[in-house]
Amino acid sequence: MHARLMAMLASGLLLLGCSPPGDAARAPSAAAPQSSAAVAASEAPPTAPTAGPLRKLRMAYGFVSAETLPMWIALDEGLYAKYGLDVDTVLMQSSAQIAPAMAAGDVDVALTAGAGVVEIGLAGGDQVMIGSQTNLMRFFLHTRPEIRQVEDLRGQRVAITRLGSGIHLATTIVLERAGLDANRDVTLLQTGA
Repeated sequence: MHARLMAMLASGLLLLGCSPPGDAARAPSAAAPQSSAAVAASEAPPTAPTAGPLRKLRMAYGFVSAETLPMWIALDEGLYAKYGLDVDTVLMQSSAQIAPAMAAGDVDVALTAGAGVVEIGLAGGDQVMIGSQTNLMRFFLHTRPEIRQVEDLRGQRVAITRLGSGIHLATTIVLERAGLDANRDVTLLQTGA
């Protein structure tokens, strides 16, 4: 709950930071006179996007949630173009699909879970994670009402996006902590995003 609150707060601050200043912010203060250079700078037009052709960049994302909000804000506000990029976004089903696409050169950068990057690295690939907003695996297990605890999943079918995805990894860990084997005690179904 705390992590969600912080994400919502950060998103709100990002929105405020991206919004144009109000009239009160533009008006000079009577208490603090501005120099002529400061007045000229405050009246200057905003920085124009980078001149010349934009560099094409294909950005994948593996989920639709509030965590992708900064990507959409940057697109809507023209921030990529301002820095010389023409970004084309593509939704893929999971990190298990994104990492191989990146290895093949079909994707340049991605907003995704780290599981695919780890798998590619273990297979000898050359991908890096630049940053992460959390060191927790924040996934939820949704069940029918009669399933009250993880141990009740024995013999049941469990849906995941894809094998090798972050959700697959999280499911395997949760099952193992409850004494269940994902390959023996449950049936994993790949259902996509």
